[in-house]
Amino acid sequence: TCGIFPVPITPTIMCAFADVALRYSGRPLSTVAAQMANLLAAPLQILLAVPFLHLGEKIFGDHKTPLSPLKFFMLLKSNPWHLQRIIFHAALGWALCAPVVFWGIYAVSHRYLPDKRRIGPSASTR
Repeated sequence: TCGIFPVPITPTIMCAFADVALRYSGRPLSTVAAQMANLLAAPLQILLAVPFLHLGEKIFGDHKTPLSPLKFFMLLKSNPWHLQRIIFHAALGWALCAPVVFWGIYAVSHRYLPDKRRIGPSASTR
């Protein structure tokens, strides 16, 4: 879920922190695999940025941000601080959806992917 955070550059940093945290917790993860997953999630990041933004705006009852490039840049030119609000709304939308997505991925992978501890010869065949 770190790879779909709607603010550019941030997913790369978040994946690096997750990699370091997992390494110190005794469950090491390949740095290459973590960053590869981050890059593979980039299209989802782009696709989900607008829905996350609209979800955050709906929660706060704000008006929808114009999505046409001309209107968007005119809005930012008239009020540069609006970009900070846009980022906050998108991050809030992500924060509400990320736990659901995380636990969904965990449940599916835990059920259908093999557990490394159970792979190998069983105790009864020795």
